[in-house]
Amino acid sequence: MAGEGRRWLPLIHRMQAFLQEVEAMCLQSGALEATVATLGQQEAALRARLTTLTNELADQAQVLAASRQQQAAERETHLATMTALRAEEAEARGDRAATDDVVRRRLAAIREEQQTLEAERDRLQAEIAAARAALEKAYRTSLS
Repeated sequence: MAGEGRRWLPLIHRMQAFLQEVEAMCLQSGALEATVATLGQQEAALRARLTTLTNELADQAQVLAASRQQQAAERETHLATMTALRAEEAEARGDRAATDDVVRRRLAAIREEQQTLEAERDRLQAEIAAARAALEKAYRTSLS
């Protein structure tokens, strides 16, 4: 039997080695399971962060869209205001040109009236001078 025990010894050693390998694999499997669990937790955390970032991006996109709409509305208001100002300026220029034209015509009429009045004054002064001369002549004639 002692010879037979020796025959089984290498098989026992191989079996012990195999069991040690299985035990090591079990330990590795446990470590892998812990790693998988850790990776699962990290994945869940990353998914939560991704969801948060996606929500923040959506919020920022809404803010950006609102800002762009506000800018577009302000731009439209500015353009409408500038168009109205330009129209008012054009109208004011037209009114000023019309006023200038009226003033020019009125000044021309006043000058013409002034010339007429000056001519009438000159005529009247000439008549007065002629009447004085006739009066003086009549007075001298009556004295002689």
